[in-house]
Amino acid sequence: MPLQALLAVDASTFMLDDVLVKVGRTSMMHSLEVRCPLLDHHVLEYVASLPFSSKLRGNTTKWIRREVVRDLLPPSILARGTQGFGVPLERWFGEDFGRLAREVLFGPRARARGWLGPREAPGARASTRVGQVWTHVCLELWAQSYVDRPREAAAAPDAPAWSVRSTAAA
Repeated sequence: MPLQALLAVDASTFMLDDVLVKVGRTSMMHSLEVRCPLLDHHVLEYVASLPFSSKLRGNTTKWIRREVVRDLLPPSILARGTQGFGVPLERWFGEDFGRLAREVLFGPRARARGWLGPREAPGARASTRVGQVWTHVCLELWAQSYVDRPREAAAAPDAPAWSVRSTAAA
């Protein structure tokens, strides 16, 4: 798929359904105006009409935007890559998250499933990969809730949800 088509898909899915929703809610909660000038339909139409070479040069993304502000920002800012919105899982969960991750990911049900290879499983102990661990924990909890449930339990609308204690007994 050409890069131009990928940009269009990204703009109409990930940006609309994920990034802009999160930024919008967070900024409104704190009475901040964020990104509004860049989302004006005139600006978006103009940017869409630009040749692809204005948007990406080599490995430099957002090339034209960087050029426009080159005289206004220090080189360290211009050279910095895009920064996402990380979730502070360690701060939220502290030691409880590590304990939950180890219990879920190293439990017999997860090991039997075999979704985590020997390289991924130690990540449950690595604080630098909390986001990856969180993703694995969510996937495994989903599997235990829906894949491992007997068909009769899955069909019952009031069937109890998965709990942390259930993995310890498994």
